[in-house]
Amino acid sequence: MIGRVPNRVSSPVLIGRETELQALAAAWHEAAAGRPSTVLVGGEAGIGKSRLVAQLVGQARDTGGMVLEGASISLGSDEGLPLAPIADALRSLTRLLPSTEVQEVMGSAGPTLGRLVPELGTPVDVGELPIRPDWIQARMMEAVLGVLHRLSDRQPVVLVVEDLHWADRSTRDVIAFIARTARTERLLVVATYRTDEIHRRHPIRPWLAEMERMPRVERLSLERLHGDEVARLVEAIRTAPPDEALLRTVRDRSEGNPFYVEELLAAGATRPHDQLPSDLRDVLISRVAALPDEVEDVLRIAAVAGRSVDHDLLRDVAGADDERVESAMREAMAAGIVVATAQGQTALYAFRHALLQEAIYEDLLPSERRRHHAMYAAALRERPVPDGAAGAGHLAALAHHASASHDLAGALAAWIAAGRASAGAYAFPAAARDLERALDLWDAVPADDRPTDVDQIQILHELSLARWRAAEMGGAVDAARRAVELSEQGTDVVRTASLIDRLGPIAWGAGDFEEALQSHARAVALLEGLPPSPTLARALSGYGAVLMLRGHFRHSKEVCREAIDVARAVGGELAELNAMNSLSVCLAQLGDCNQAVETMREVFERTPNVDDIHEMGRTYGNYAWVLRICGRLEESVEVSAEGSDWARRNGVWRIYGVFHDGNRAATLIDLGRWSEAREVLARAAEAEPQGVGALNHASIAGPLAVRVGDLDLGRRVLREAAARMRSSSDAQFTAPIAAGIIELEIAEGRLDDAWATATGVIARVGETDDAGLLALLQAEGARVAADRALAAGAAHREPARQTAVADAMRLADEAAATVTGDDRTSPAAADRVGYIAIARAEAARAAGEGAADAWALAANHWAEVGRPWYLAYARYRHGEALLSDGDRPEAGRVLADARAITDSLDAVPLRDEIDGLARRARLALRNQVATEPAAEPPAAPLDVAARDPFGLTAREREVLALVAVGQTNRQIADALFISQSTAGVHVSNILGKLGVASRTEAAAVAVRLGLAN
Repeated sequence: MIGRVPNRVSSPVLIGRETELQALAAAWHEAAAGRPSTVLVGGEAGIGKSRLVAQLVGQARDTGGMVLEGASISLGSDEGLPLAPIADALRSLTRLLPSTEVQEVMGSAGPTLGRLVPELGTPVDVGELPIRPDWIQARMMEAVLGVLHRLSDRQPVVLVVEDLHWADRSTRDVIAFIARTARTERLLVVATYRTDEIHRRHPIRPWLAEMERMPRVERLSLERLHGDEVARLVEAIRTAPPDEALLRTVRDRSEGNPFYVEELLAAGATRPHDQLPSDLRDVLISRVAALPDEVEDVLRIAAVAGRSVDHDLLRDVAGADDERVESAMREAMAAGIVVATAQGQTALYAFRHALLQEAIYEDLLPSERRRHHAMYAAALRERPVPDGAAGAGHLAALAHHASASHDLAGALAAWIAAGRASAGAYAFPAAARDLERALDLWDAVPADDRPTDVDQIQILHELSLARWRAAEMGGAVDAARRAVELSEQGTDVVRTASLIDRLGPIAWGAGDFEEALQSHARAVALLEGLPPSPTLARALSGYGAVLMLRGHFRHSKEVCREAIDVARAVGGELAELNAMNSLSVCLAQLGDCNQAVETMREVFERTPNVDDIHEMGRTYGNYAWVLRICGRLEESVEVSAEGSDWARRNGVWRIYGVFHDGNRAATLIDLGRWSEAREVLARAAEAEPQGVGALNHASIAGPLAVRVGDLDLGRRVLREAAARMRSSSDAQFTAPIAAGIIELEIAEGRLDDAWATATGVIARVGETDDAGLLALLQAEGARVAADRALAAGAAHREPARQTAVADAMRLADEAAATVTGDDRTSPAAADRVGYIAIARAEAARAAGEGAADAWALAANHWAEVGRPWYLAYARYRHGEALLSDGDRPEAGRVLADARAITDSLDAVPLRDEIDGLARRARLALRNQVATEPAAEPPAAPLDVAARDPFGLTAREREVLALVAVGQTNRQIADALFISQSTAGVHVSNILGKLGVASRTEAAAVAVRLGLAN
């Protein structure tokens, strides 16, 4: 006999994990210093993952850290209860901190996380479908990270997630988001998973591969103990050196698995060691069988609940009183089978290891399992359903037990309820899974036994929304189409129209833009002739928004106006504001800037009243965009900055704030404030923007990287963006990304590739009403054609040269056709007119005729508009043409001006081209002084004044006028409603651009050029 083990089942010290413990300690030390990381601890069942993490937890608490813990809970499949570990970890804050401090830590995240854990705040509704599906889920993740950030400001934090192999997808997504985006938080995330549970198709496999590619993620794999380590473990458990026969038996049968060692020793307390079972499952069952029958009965019932069960539920299912359950569990605890714990006010019993629960459950007869599952389902059905993730877990457990007991009608109702609860707690993948199970059961349940408050159409509709919000776009479209098909078999036209309308944004998100347009159009057509309704208002508003996003501004304008009328008639304020928002963009794009800004200002003032965070985020973005289109660049920068601050305050910075910062950077680039733009973009890049935010960021950061000479960065950003844009016709991203690629290909000398890129994107954008972006691309294309013409001429390939010249002239003519006489006076046409001027000048460069005059005209236009890079480029080409004409003095002055601008921008490639041209022409540009405007070009139908050759912005000209009349920085600030420091920055920029040293000299230049009286 081995002799009875005195109460101890596990070792009081950790054996054989010194290296792994050192790695965790080092990660904790780094995290406490503000260098966050994630450690994934993997190993087979019983290998000691939880014990290792417990050592870290103790160390963290001893050194002043806060520990948040949660565990995934299995329901017999690869994916467990929705967001259970995250909810448990957050819920523990209510036990660790006073309520006032909990609210401080929550900050703006309370309403969002209240959907997950109601104790943390009043839940907020997710609102209508945003145009991008990832934004809803990202809002929850942003809220979780925000809480961890604020906690880590107080003390270092360890977030522990156990049993990740059972985690649902939303839990894995949250951990990946934290690992990817945490930057300065004093935070360590530790997650454990069982390697023996991960089969070939397990969803955690690709997730682990993705995580390993992240720079701040470490993976620890726990191996089995060596022979001497097993001996040390046995000695630590028995408190005495083991005899060789026992040690040989334990070592051979455990094969170094610590849990198996412990269980073999525990089982051997009542039998000779040579009679110990060789199979682990048999060892575990023998341990339970050695207990009294009443204890074994309670354990068998508890095993059906899963790894843990609360006392009251176990009592109800067992049909016993409190004392009987407590007595049985005390014996089980003494035997090392279960441990007692608590979750808030709820007393829990948990099996010491999942392997114990699994072995007991597998030992039950099928009839026993079915009976116990039925009892659990009945007990759960009688209990009140909590809110948040706990409620989703309660209903999922009910559905699981009903299914396992073959109660199909009960399972159907429970899966529907579980899906809805999961969607309410941001666990959209789990919601989709639950609703799919409900649909699978629908036909198997007799009609009289189905729920009366829902039909297949409604389940399909909710499934499409859940898949959409889980970013499962193909499945979302499929479910939405099936809902429409079923509805069309009925007679409810309004319901069918509403479902078709909802298909629109789902199809858009899946990249099927034509179906998106047609869906909205079909919905509107179905409702035609019916009285005005909220459904019609929403359908018209959605139709107008998609038309606007596709660049069909004229059609969108009419649809949006109709939507506004209907919305006002039925009191649909959200639909009205949504349509006004889209209408404002259309008006700006079509040149009606005054009406566009006035409309958007009203939207901006009223949108906070409808309490829809997605519409507010959209409003900030489109307001800044409208101001930029209309040439009000300083105001656009201010609105974008305010939008970014708003997003940060409301916990949606990585959703909307990154987008607003992208808009701000784009406008700063227009203004020539490139260093400031690069700082804004760098901060946004640290958040690793996703989805549309990533596209917006790439469309700005990529072209800028090319223009400052960081071709490696530009190449990487633009190629990644282009891959995402292959199926998109969203011109606001397609055009600038393509323009950046064209300039990159020019810089790399790949003119044929650049020409292919230009012609392809011009055809796509040409299908829209976005004349400004089309003109930009036509100018880029004309530049490529001119370069190809000159290259062909140098190679004496006359047919190719003539073709390229014809291409340049054709593009210039097509660009010129995008502007009419009425357009010329609109601020919205200013950039377009400039692109046309460049296209014409490029055509002249290609043909070798009249290029100097054409480039002078283009330069003067960009000087008036205030776009430094285009001004520098036009002056560079003007200087090049002047040299060809033999006018060296004027060429030197013009090139010196161009080079000075490139210096201020740090536009390295263009500066290098200017320097190369000057070297070849033997011009000393540094000795040139740019004090006079360029020679007046011949009259041309551009209606542009050419008084400012210095690239002053509109705001800088306003400041210069006040400088000219002797006002101080404070007086300028008061007059223009800006800060004194901002006024000082403007004055410094003006002095630099004018090349003067004092305000008096600046005033003299202003008066001489007519920029001030």
